[in-house]
Amino acid sequence: MVNYIGPTGATGQIGPTGPTGSQGSTGQTGPTGGTGFTGPTGYTGATGYTGATGPAIWQQQGSSIYYTGGNIGIGLAIPQYNLDISGTLNTTGFIANQATISNLLVGGSQQIAGTTVDISGSAAISGGLSIGKLSVPQYNLDISGSLQTSGYSILNQIARTYISISDSTSPITLDYSQSAIYAFTAPAANFSVNLINLPTQIGKYEIAMIIDTSANQTYMTILTIGGSSQNLLFGTGGAPTISASAITIEQKIEIIVTNSGIWNAFTTVSQFY
Repeated sequence: MVNYIGPTGATGQIGPTGPTGSQGSTGQTGPTGGTGFTGPTGYTGATGYTGATGPAIWQQQGSSIYYTGGNIGIGLAIPQYNLDISGTLNTTGFIANQATISNLLVGGSQQIAGTTVDISGSAAISGGLSIGKLSVPQYNLDISGSLQTSGYSILNQIARTYISISDSTSPITLDYSQSAIYAFTAPAANFSVNLINLPTQIGKYEIAMIIDTSANQTYMTILTIGGSSQNLLFGTGGAPTISASAITIEQKIEIIVTNSGIWNAFTTVSQFY
């Protein structure tokens, strides 16, 4: 018996899905992706309420501040005065708004670098005072420069600050800012003087020269001021005649400034035996 296989028939309909199988194991983590775009900035929240003002020591009036509750200490915790400073005070000026200042104590060596110091009234200084230079005073009153006064009194001492001149080679330079009294040691002949640093303010200025004439009867005959020749006027009687017995003479120069830089010079000679 022969069995013949016929043609394949049409595919039948898909059957229903079978049940889901169990979950397989987790695979490896993949690479991290790129950073995404930044989102837009959110809206600014409302301003919060201002807190209450705290206690203030200083008070303000315009652009100034002030304090009236007690003393102020700088460099110390318990000030004893309105302004009590422990340390150095650096100021470009000092103004006292009272006719009298009491209990002003200055300790140690002090320097005032400036052009003008006005004192109206009395000033008591224990120690020396330098004027015109910032250095330790060598005398109770040590002045570098000119002193102009309407009067003074000297008690119990002789005031004398002089510079000795031993070189009599003309012209001899005298610095008025250093001294107005000069002592000359036996000049060999009459000599000339060049006076420098003489003030130009209107007024009268004097220079005294103590001249040793024990060997030669000499004195100053020519005067220049800052290199400018002056018409030197001798007192009554004209140029002096020095006595051979005179061992010392004093020659004074009186200079009157009438206008800035214009001088009139006079001289007199006194003899000492």
